Amino acid sequence: MEKEKLFVIGDYLSKKLKNNKFNSNIVNSFSRTISFENDKLKCFETTQANSASLRLFKNGKVGYSLITGFNNIDNLIQIALFNSKFGEKINIELPKYEKEINIKEYYHSLDNINWDELIKEANKIIKEIKKIDKEYLVNIDFIADTTETLSINSNNLNIFERSSSFSFSLNILKIQNTSIINISDYYVYPYFKNELHKIKENVIKNMELYKREEKIKEGKYNVVFTPDAVGSLIGSILIGINGKNVEKKISPLIDKINKQIVSEKITLIEKPDLDDCIGSSMLDDDGVLTSEKYLIKNGVLKQFIFDLITAKKMRTKSTGNGFGSPKVSPSFSNIFILPSNISIEEIRKELKNYVLVDSFIGAGQSNILAGDFSAIIESGFYFKNNKYQFRIKDNMIAFNVYDVLKNKLVEISKETKNFGSKIFPYIVLKDINIV
Repeated sequence: MEKEKLFVIGDYLSKKLKNNKFNSNIVNSFSRTISFENDKLKCFETTQANSASLRLFKNGKVGYSLITGFNNIDNLIQIALFNSKFGEKINIELPKYEKEINIKEYYHSLDNINWDELIKEANKIIKEIKKIDKEYLVNIDFIADTTETLSINSNNLNIFERSSSFSFSLNILKIQNTSIINISDYYVYPYFKNELHKIKENVIKNMELYKREEKIKEGKYNVVFTPDAVGSLIGSILIGINGKNVEKKISPLIDKINKQIVSEKITLIEKPDLDDCIGSSMLDDDGVLTSEKYLIKNGVLKQFIFDLITAKKMRTKSTGNGFGSPKVSPSFSNIFILPSNISIEEIRKELKNYVLVDSFIGAGQSNILAGDFSAIIESGFYFKNNKYQFRIKDNMIAFNVYDVLKNKLVEISKETKNFGSKIFPYIVLKDINIV
């Protein structure tokens, strides 16, 4: 990588902008990708990319600029200066640290990955799936990323961070009757982890579940949402907690701090220092230190998230959640729902009859801000007496997320799944209307 080059550019920017208020993120990234498409190796490529972003405050207004490559740093400055003439009028205090920050890097070297061996493993997976059902087309991706970031500002901030990630995804699809069957799974960690077999076995298990299709009768059902499906439910709540929507007065949670908004079984935490998550970082893109925080504790809303500009408008402090380049906005690092002590198998045995939902088509096509949710069930399975009956076909689910998570939540599992920067358990709801 090019650590020294980042510091040279940082020094140049600081000298050129000596009498200006600014912050900048200078980034160098390296990526290696293997892709299989429709059973065949499509590409094995290595890419490197550089970028620099600048946010500059001039005469009380803010200007932004972003360039790719490091050959036009003067243009980066000139564009930001020009844009500041027409920018938003805002005055914020950029972070200043009196003592040196002891930076913890969430970085793992990916240099020792045996890519030839991964290609062999991918071909084995393809052969195994085709042996079960040759009509499936198999798509596989391996992606290894390493990123170096230098964050600087006019208050002498000069912090270097590195991060890394390795992901494996498996997707298979075929046309069955009038349906397109699409089954997929993946994992992503800050380091290489050989869990290919777990993903493969899960996809193969779902292949069996997809063999029988039927539409269930309209009515109310107990519904088990897998960790994959839980992400769709929690999305509405995260939008409501986002300080940008609070500042715009469009969040339904504006007056709900320290009030119960969901079941007491739900505790939602942001934790930006998890070694197993790719969202981990000590600094946000404003240069503010990140921190662990309870967003929801035992069903009670505890706080919103803010970047520097949104916090200024709301007359509060940044929560270390300013991410984006060059326009920073409130965003989350790693979030997780605190699991219970009850296994999903125990919960399912108690339920007996239920619908297991894994994914949706068209999720979010309703009033997400208000928590309204409606979508066609893509991967859903009906169980009677805890025994698999058939895959649900052409059924739709609709409800208000805040309502069902507060009044119809049965249980949360102890099992969780890591999606890179989100960790979710199973969530079970009762009396959910399916049409």
